[in-house]
Amino acid sequence: MIIDINKKGDVIALKLTSGEEIIGVWQEHNNGQIRMRKPLAMVMTEKGPAMAPMMISADWQDNPVYIYKQGVTMTATPDKQIKQAYLQTTSPIVTSSTPGIIT
Repeated sequence: MIIDINKKGDVIALKLTSGEEIIGVWQEHNNGQIRMRKPLAMVMTEKGPAMAPMMISADWQDNPVYIYKQGVTMTATPDKQIKQAYLQTTSPIVTSSTPGIIT
């Protein structure tokens, strides 16, 4: 049983029974499902951890995704660096990595 300590809009990490790790924006859970927005799967690459769409064929950018609670083994608050990377990845706002002078 998942105890709902998350608030709508919280960025959370889920560990699925399949072994996948998902990060996304918590919406709610009810009827045996967790509703998330913009879920991304954590994947390992040659350069370290990266994020990829949880489902390639789903419209995950604009529509919520429903995950069955019985498929989740853990929920957690993501590491600060992972959360920041997630927010940068999913935000439509483009930020400069080095500040500069605008003339």
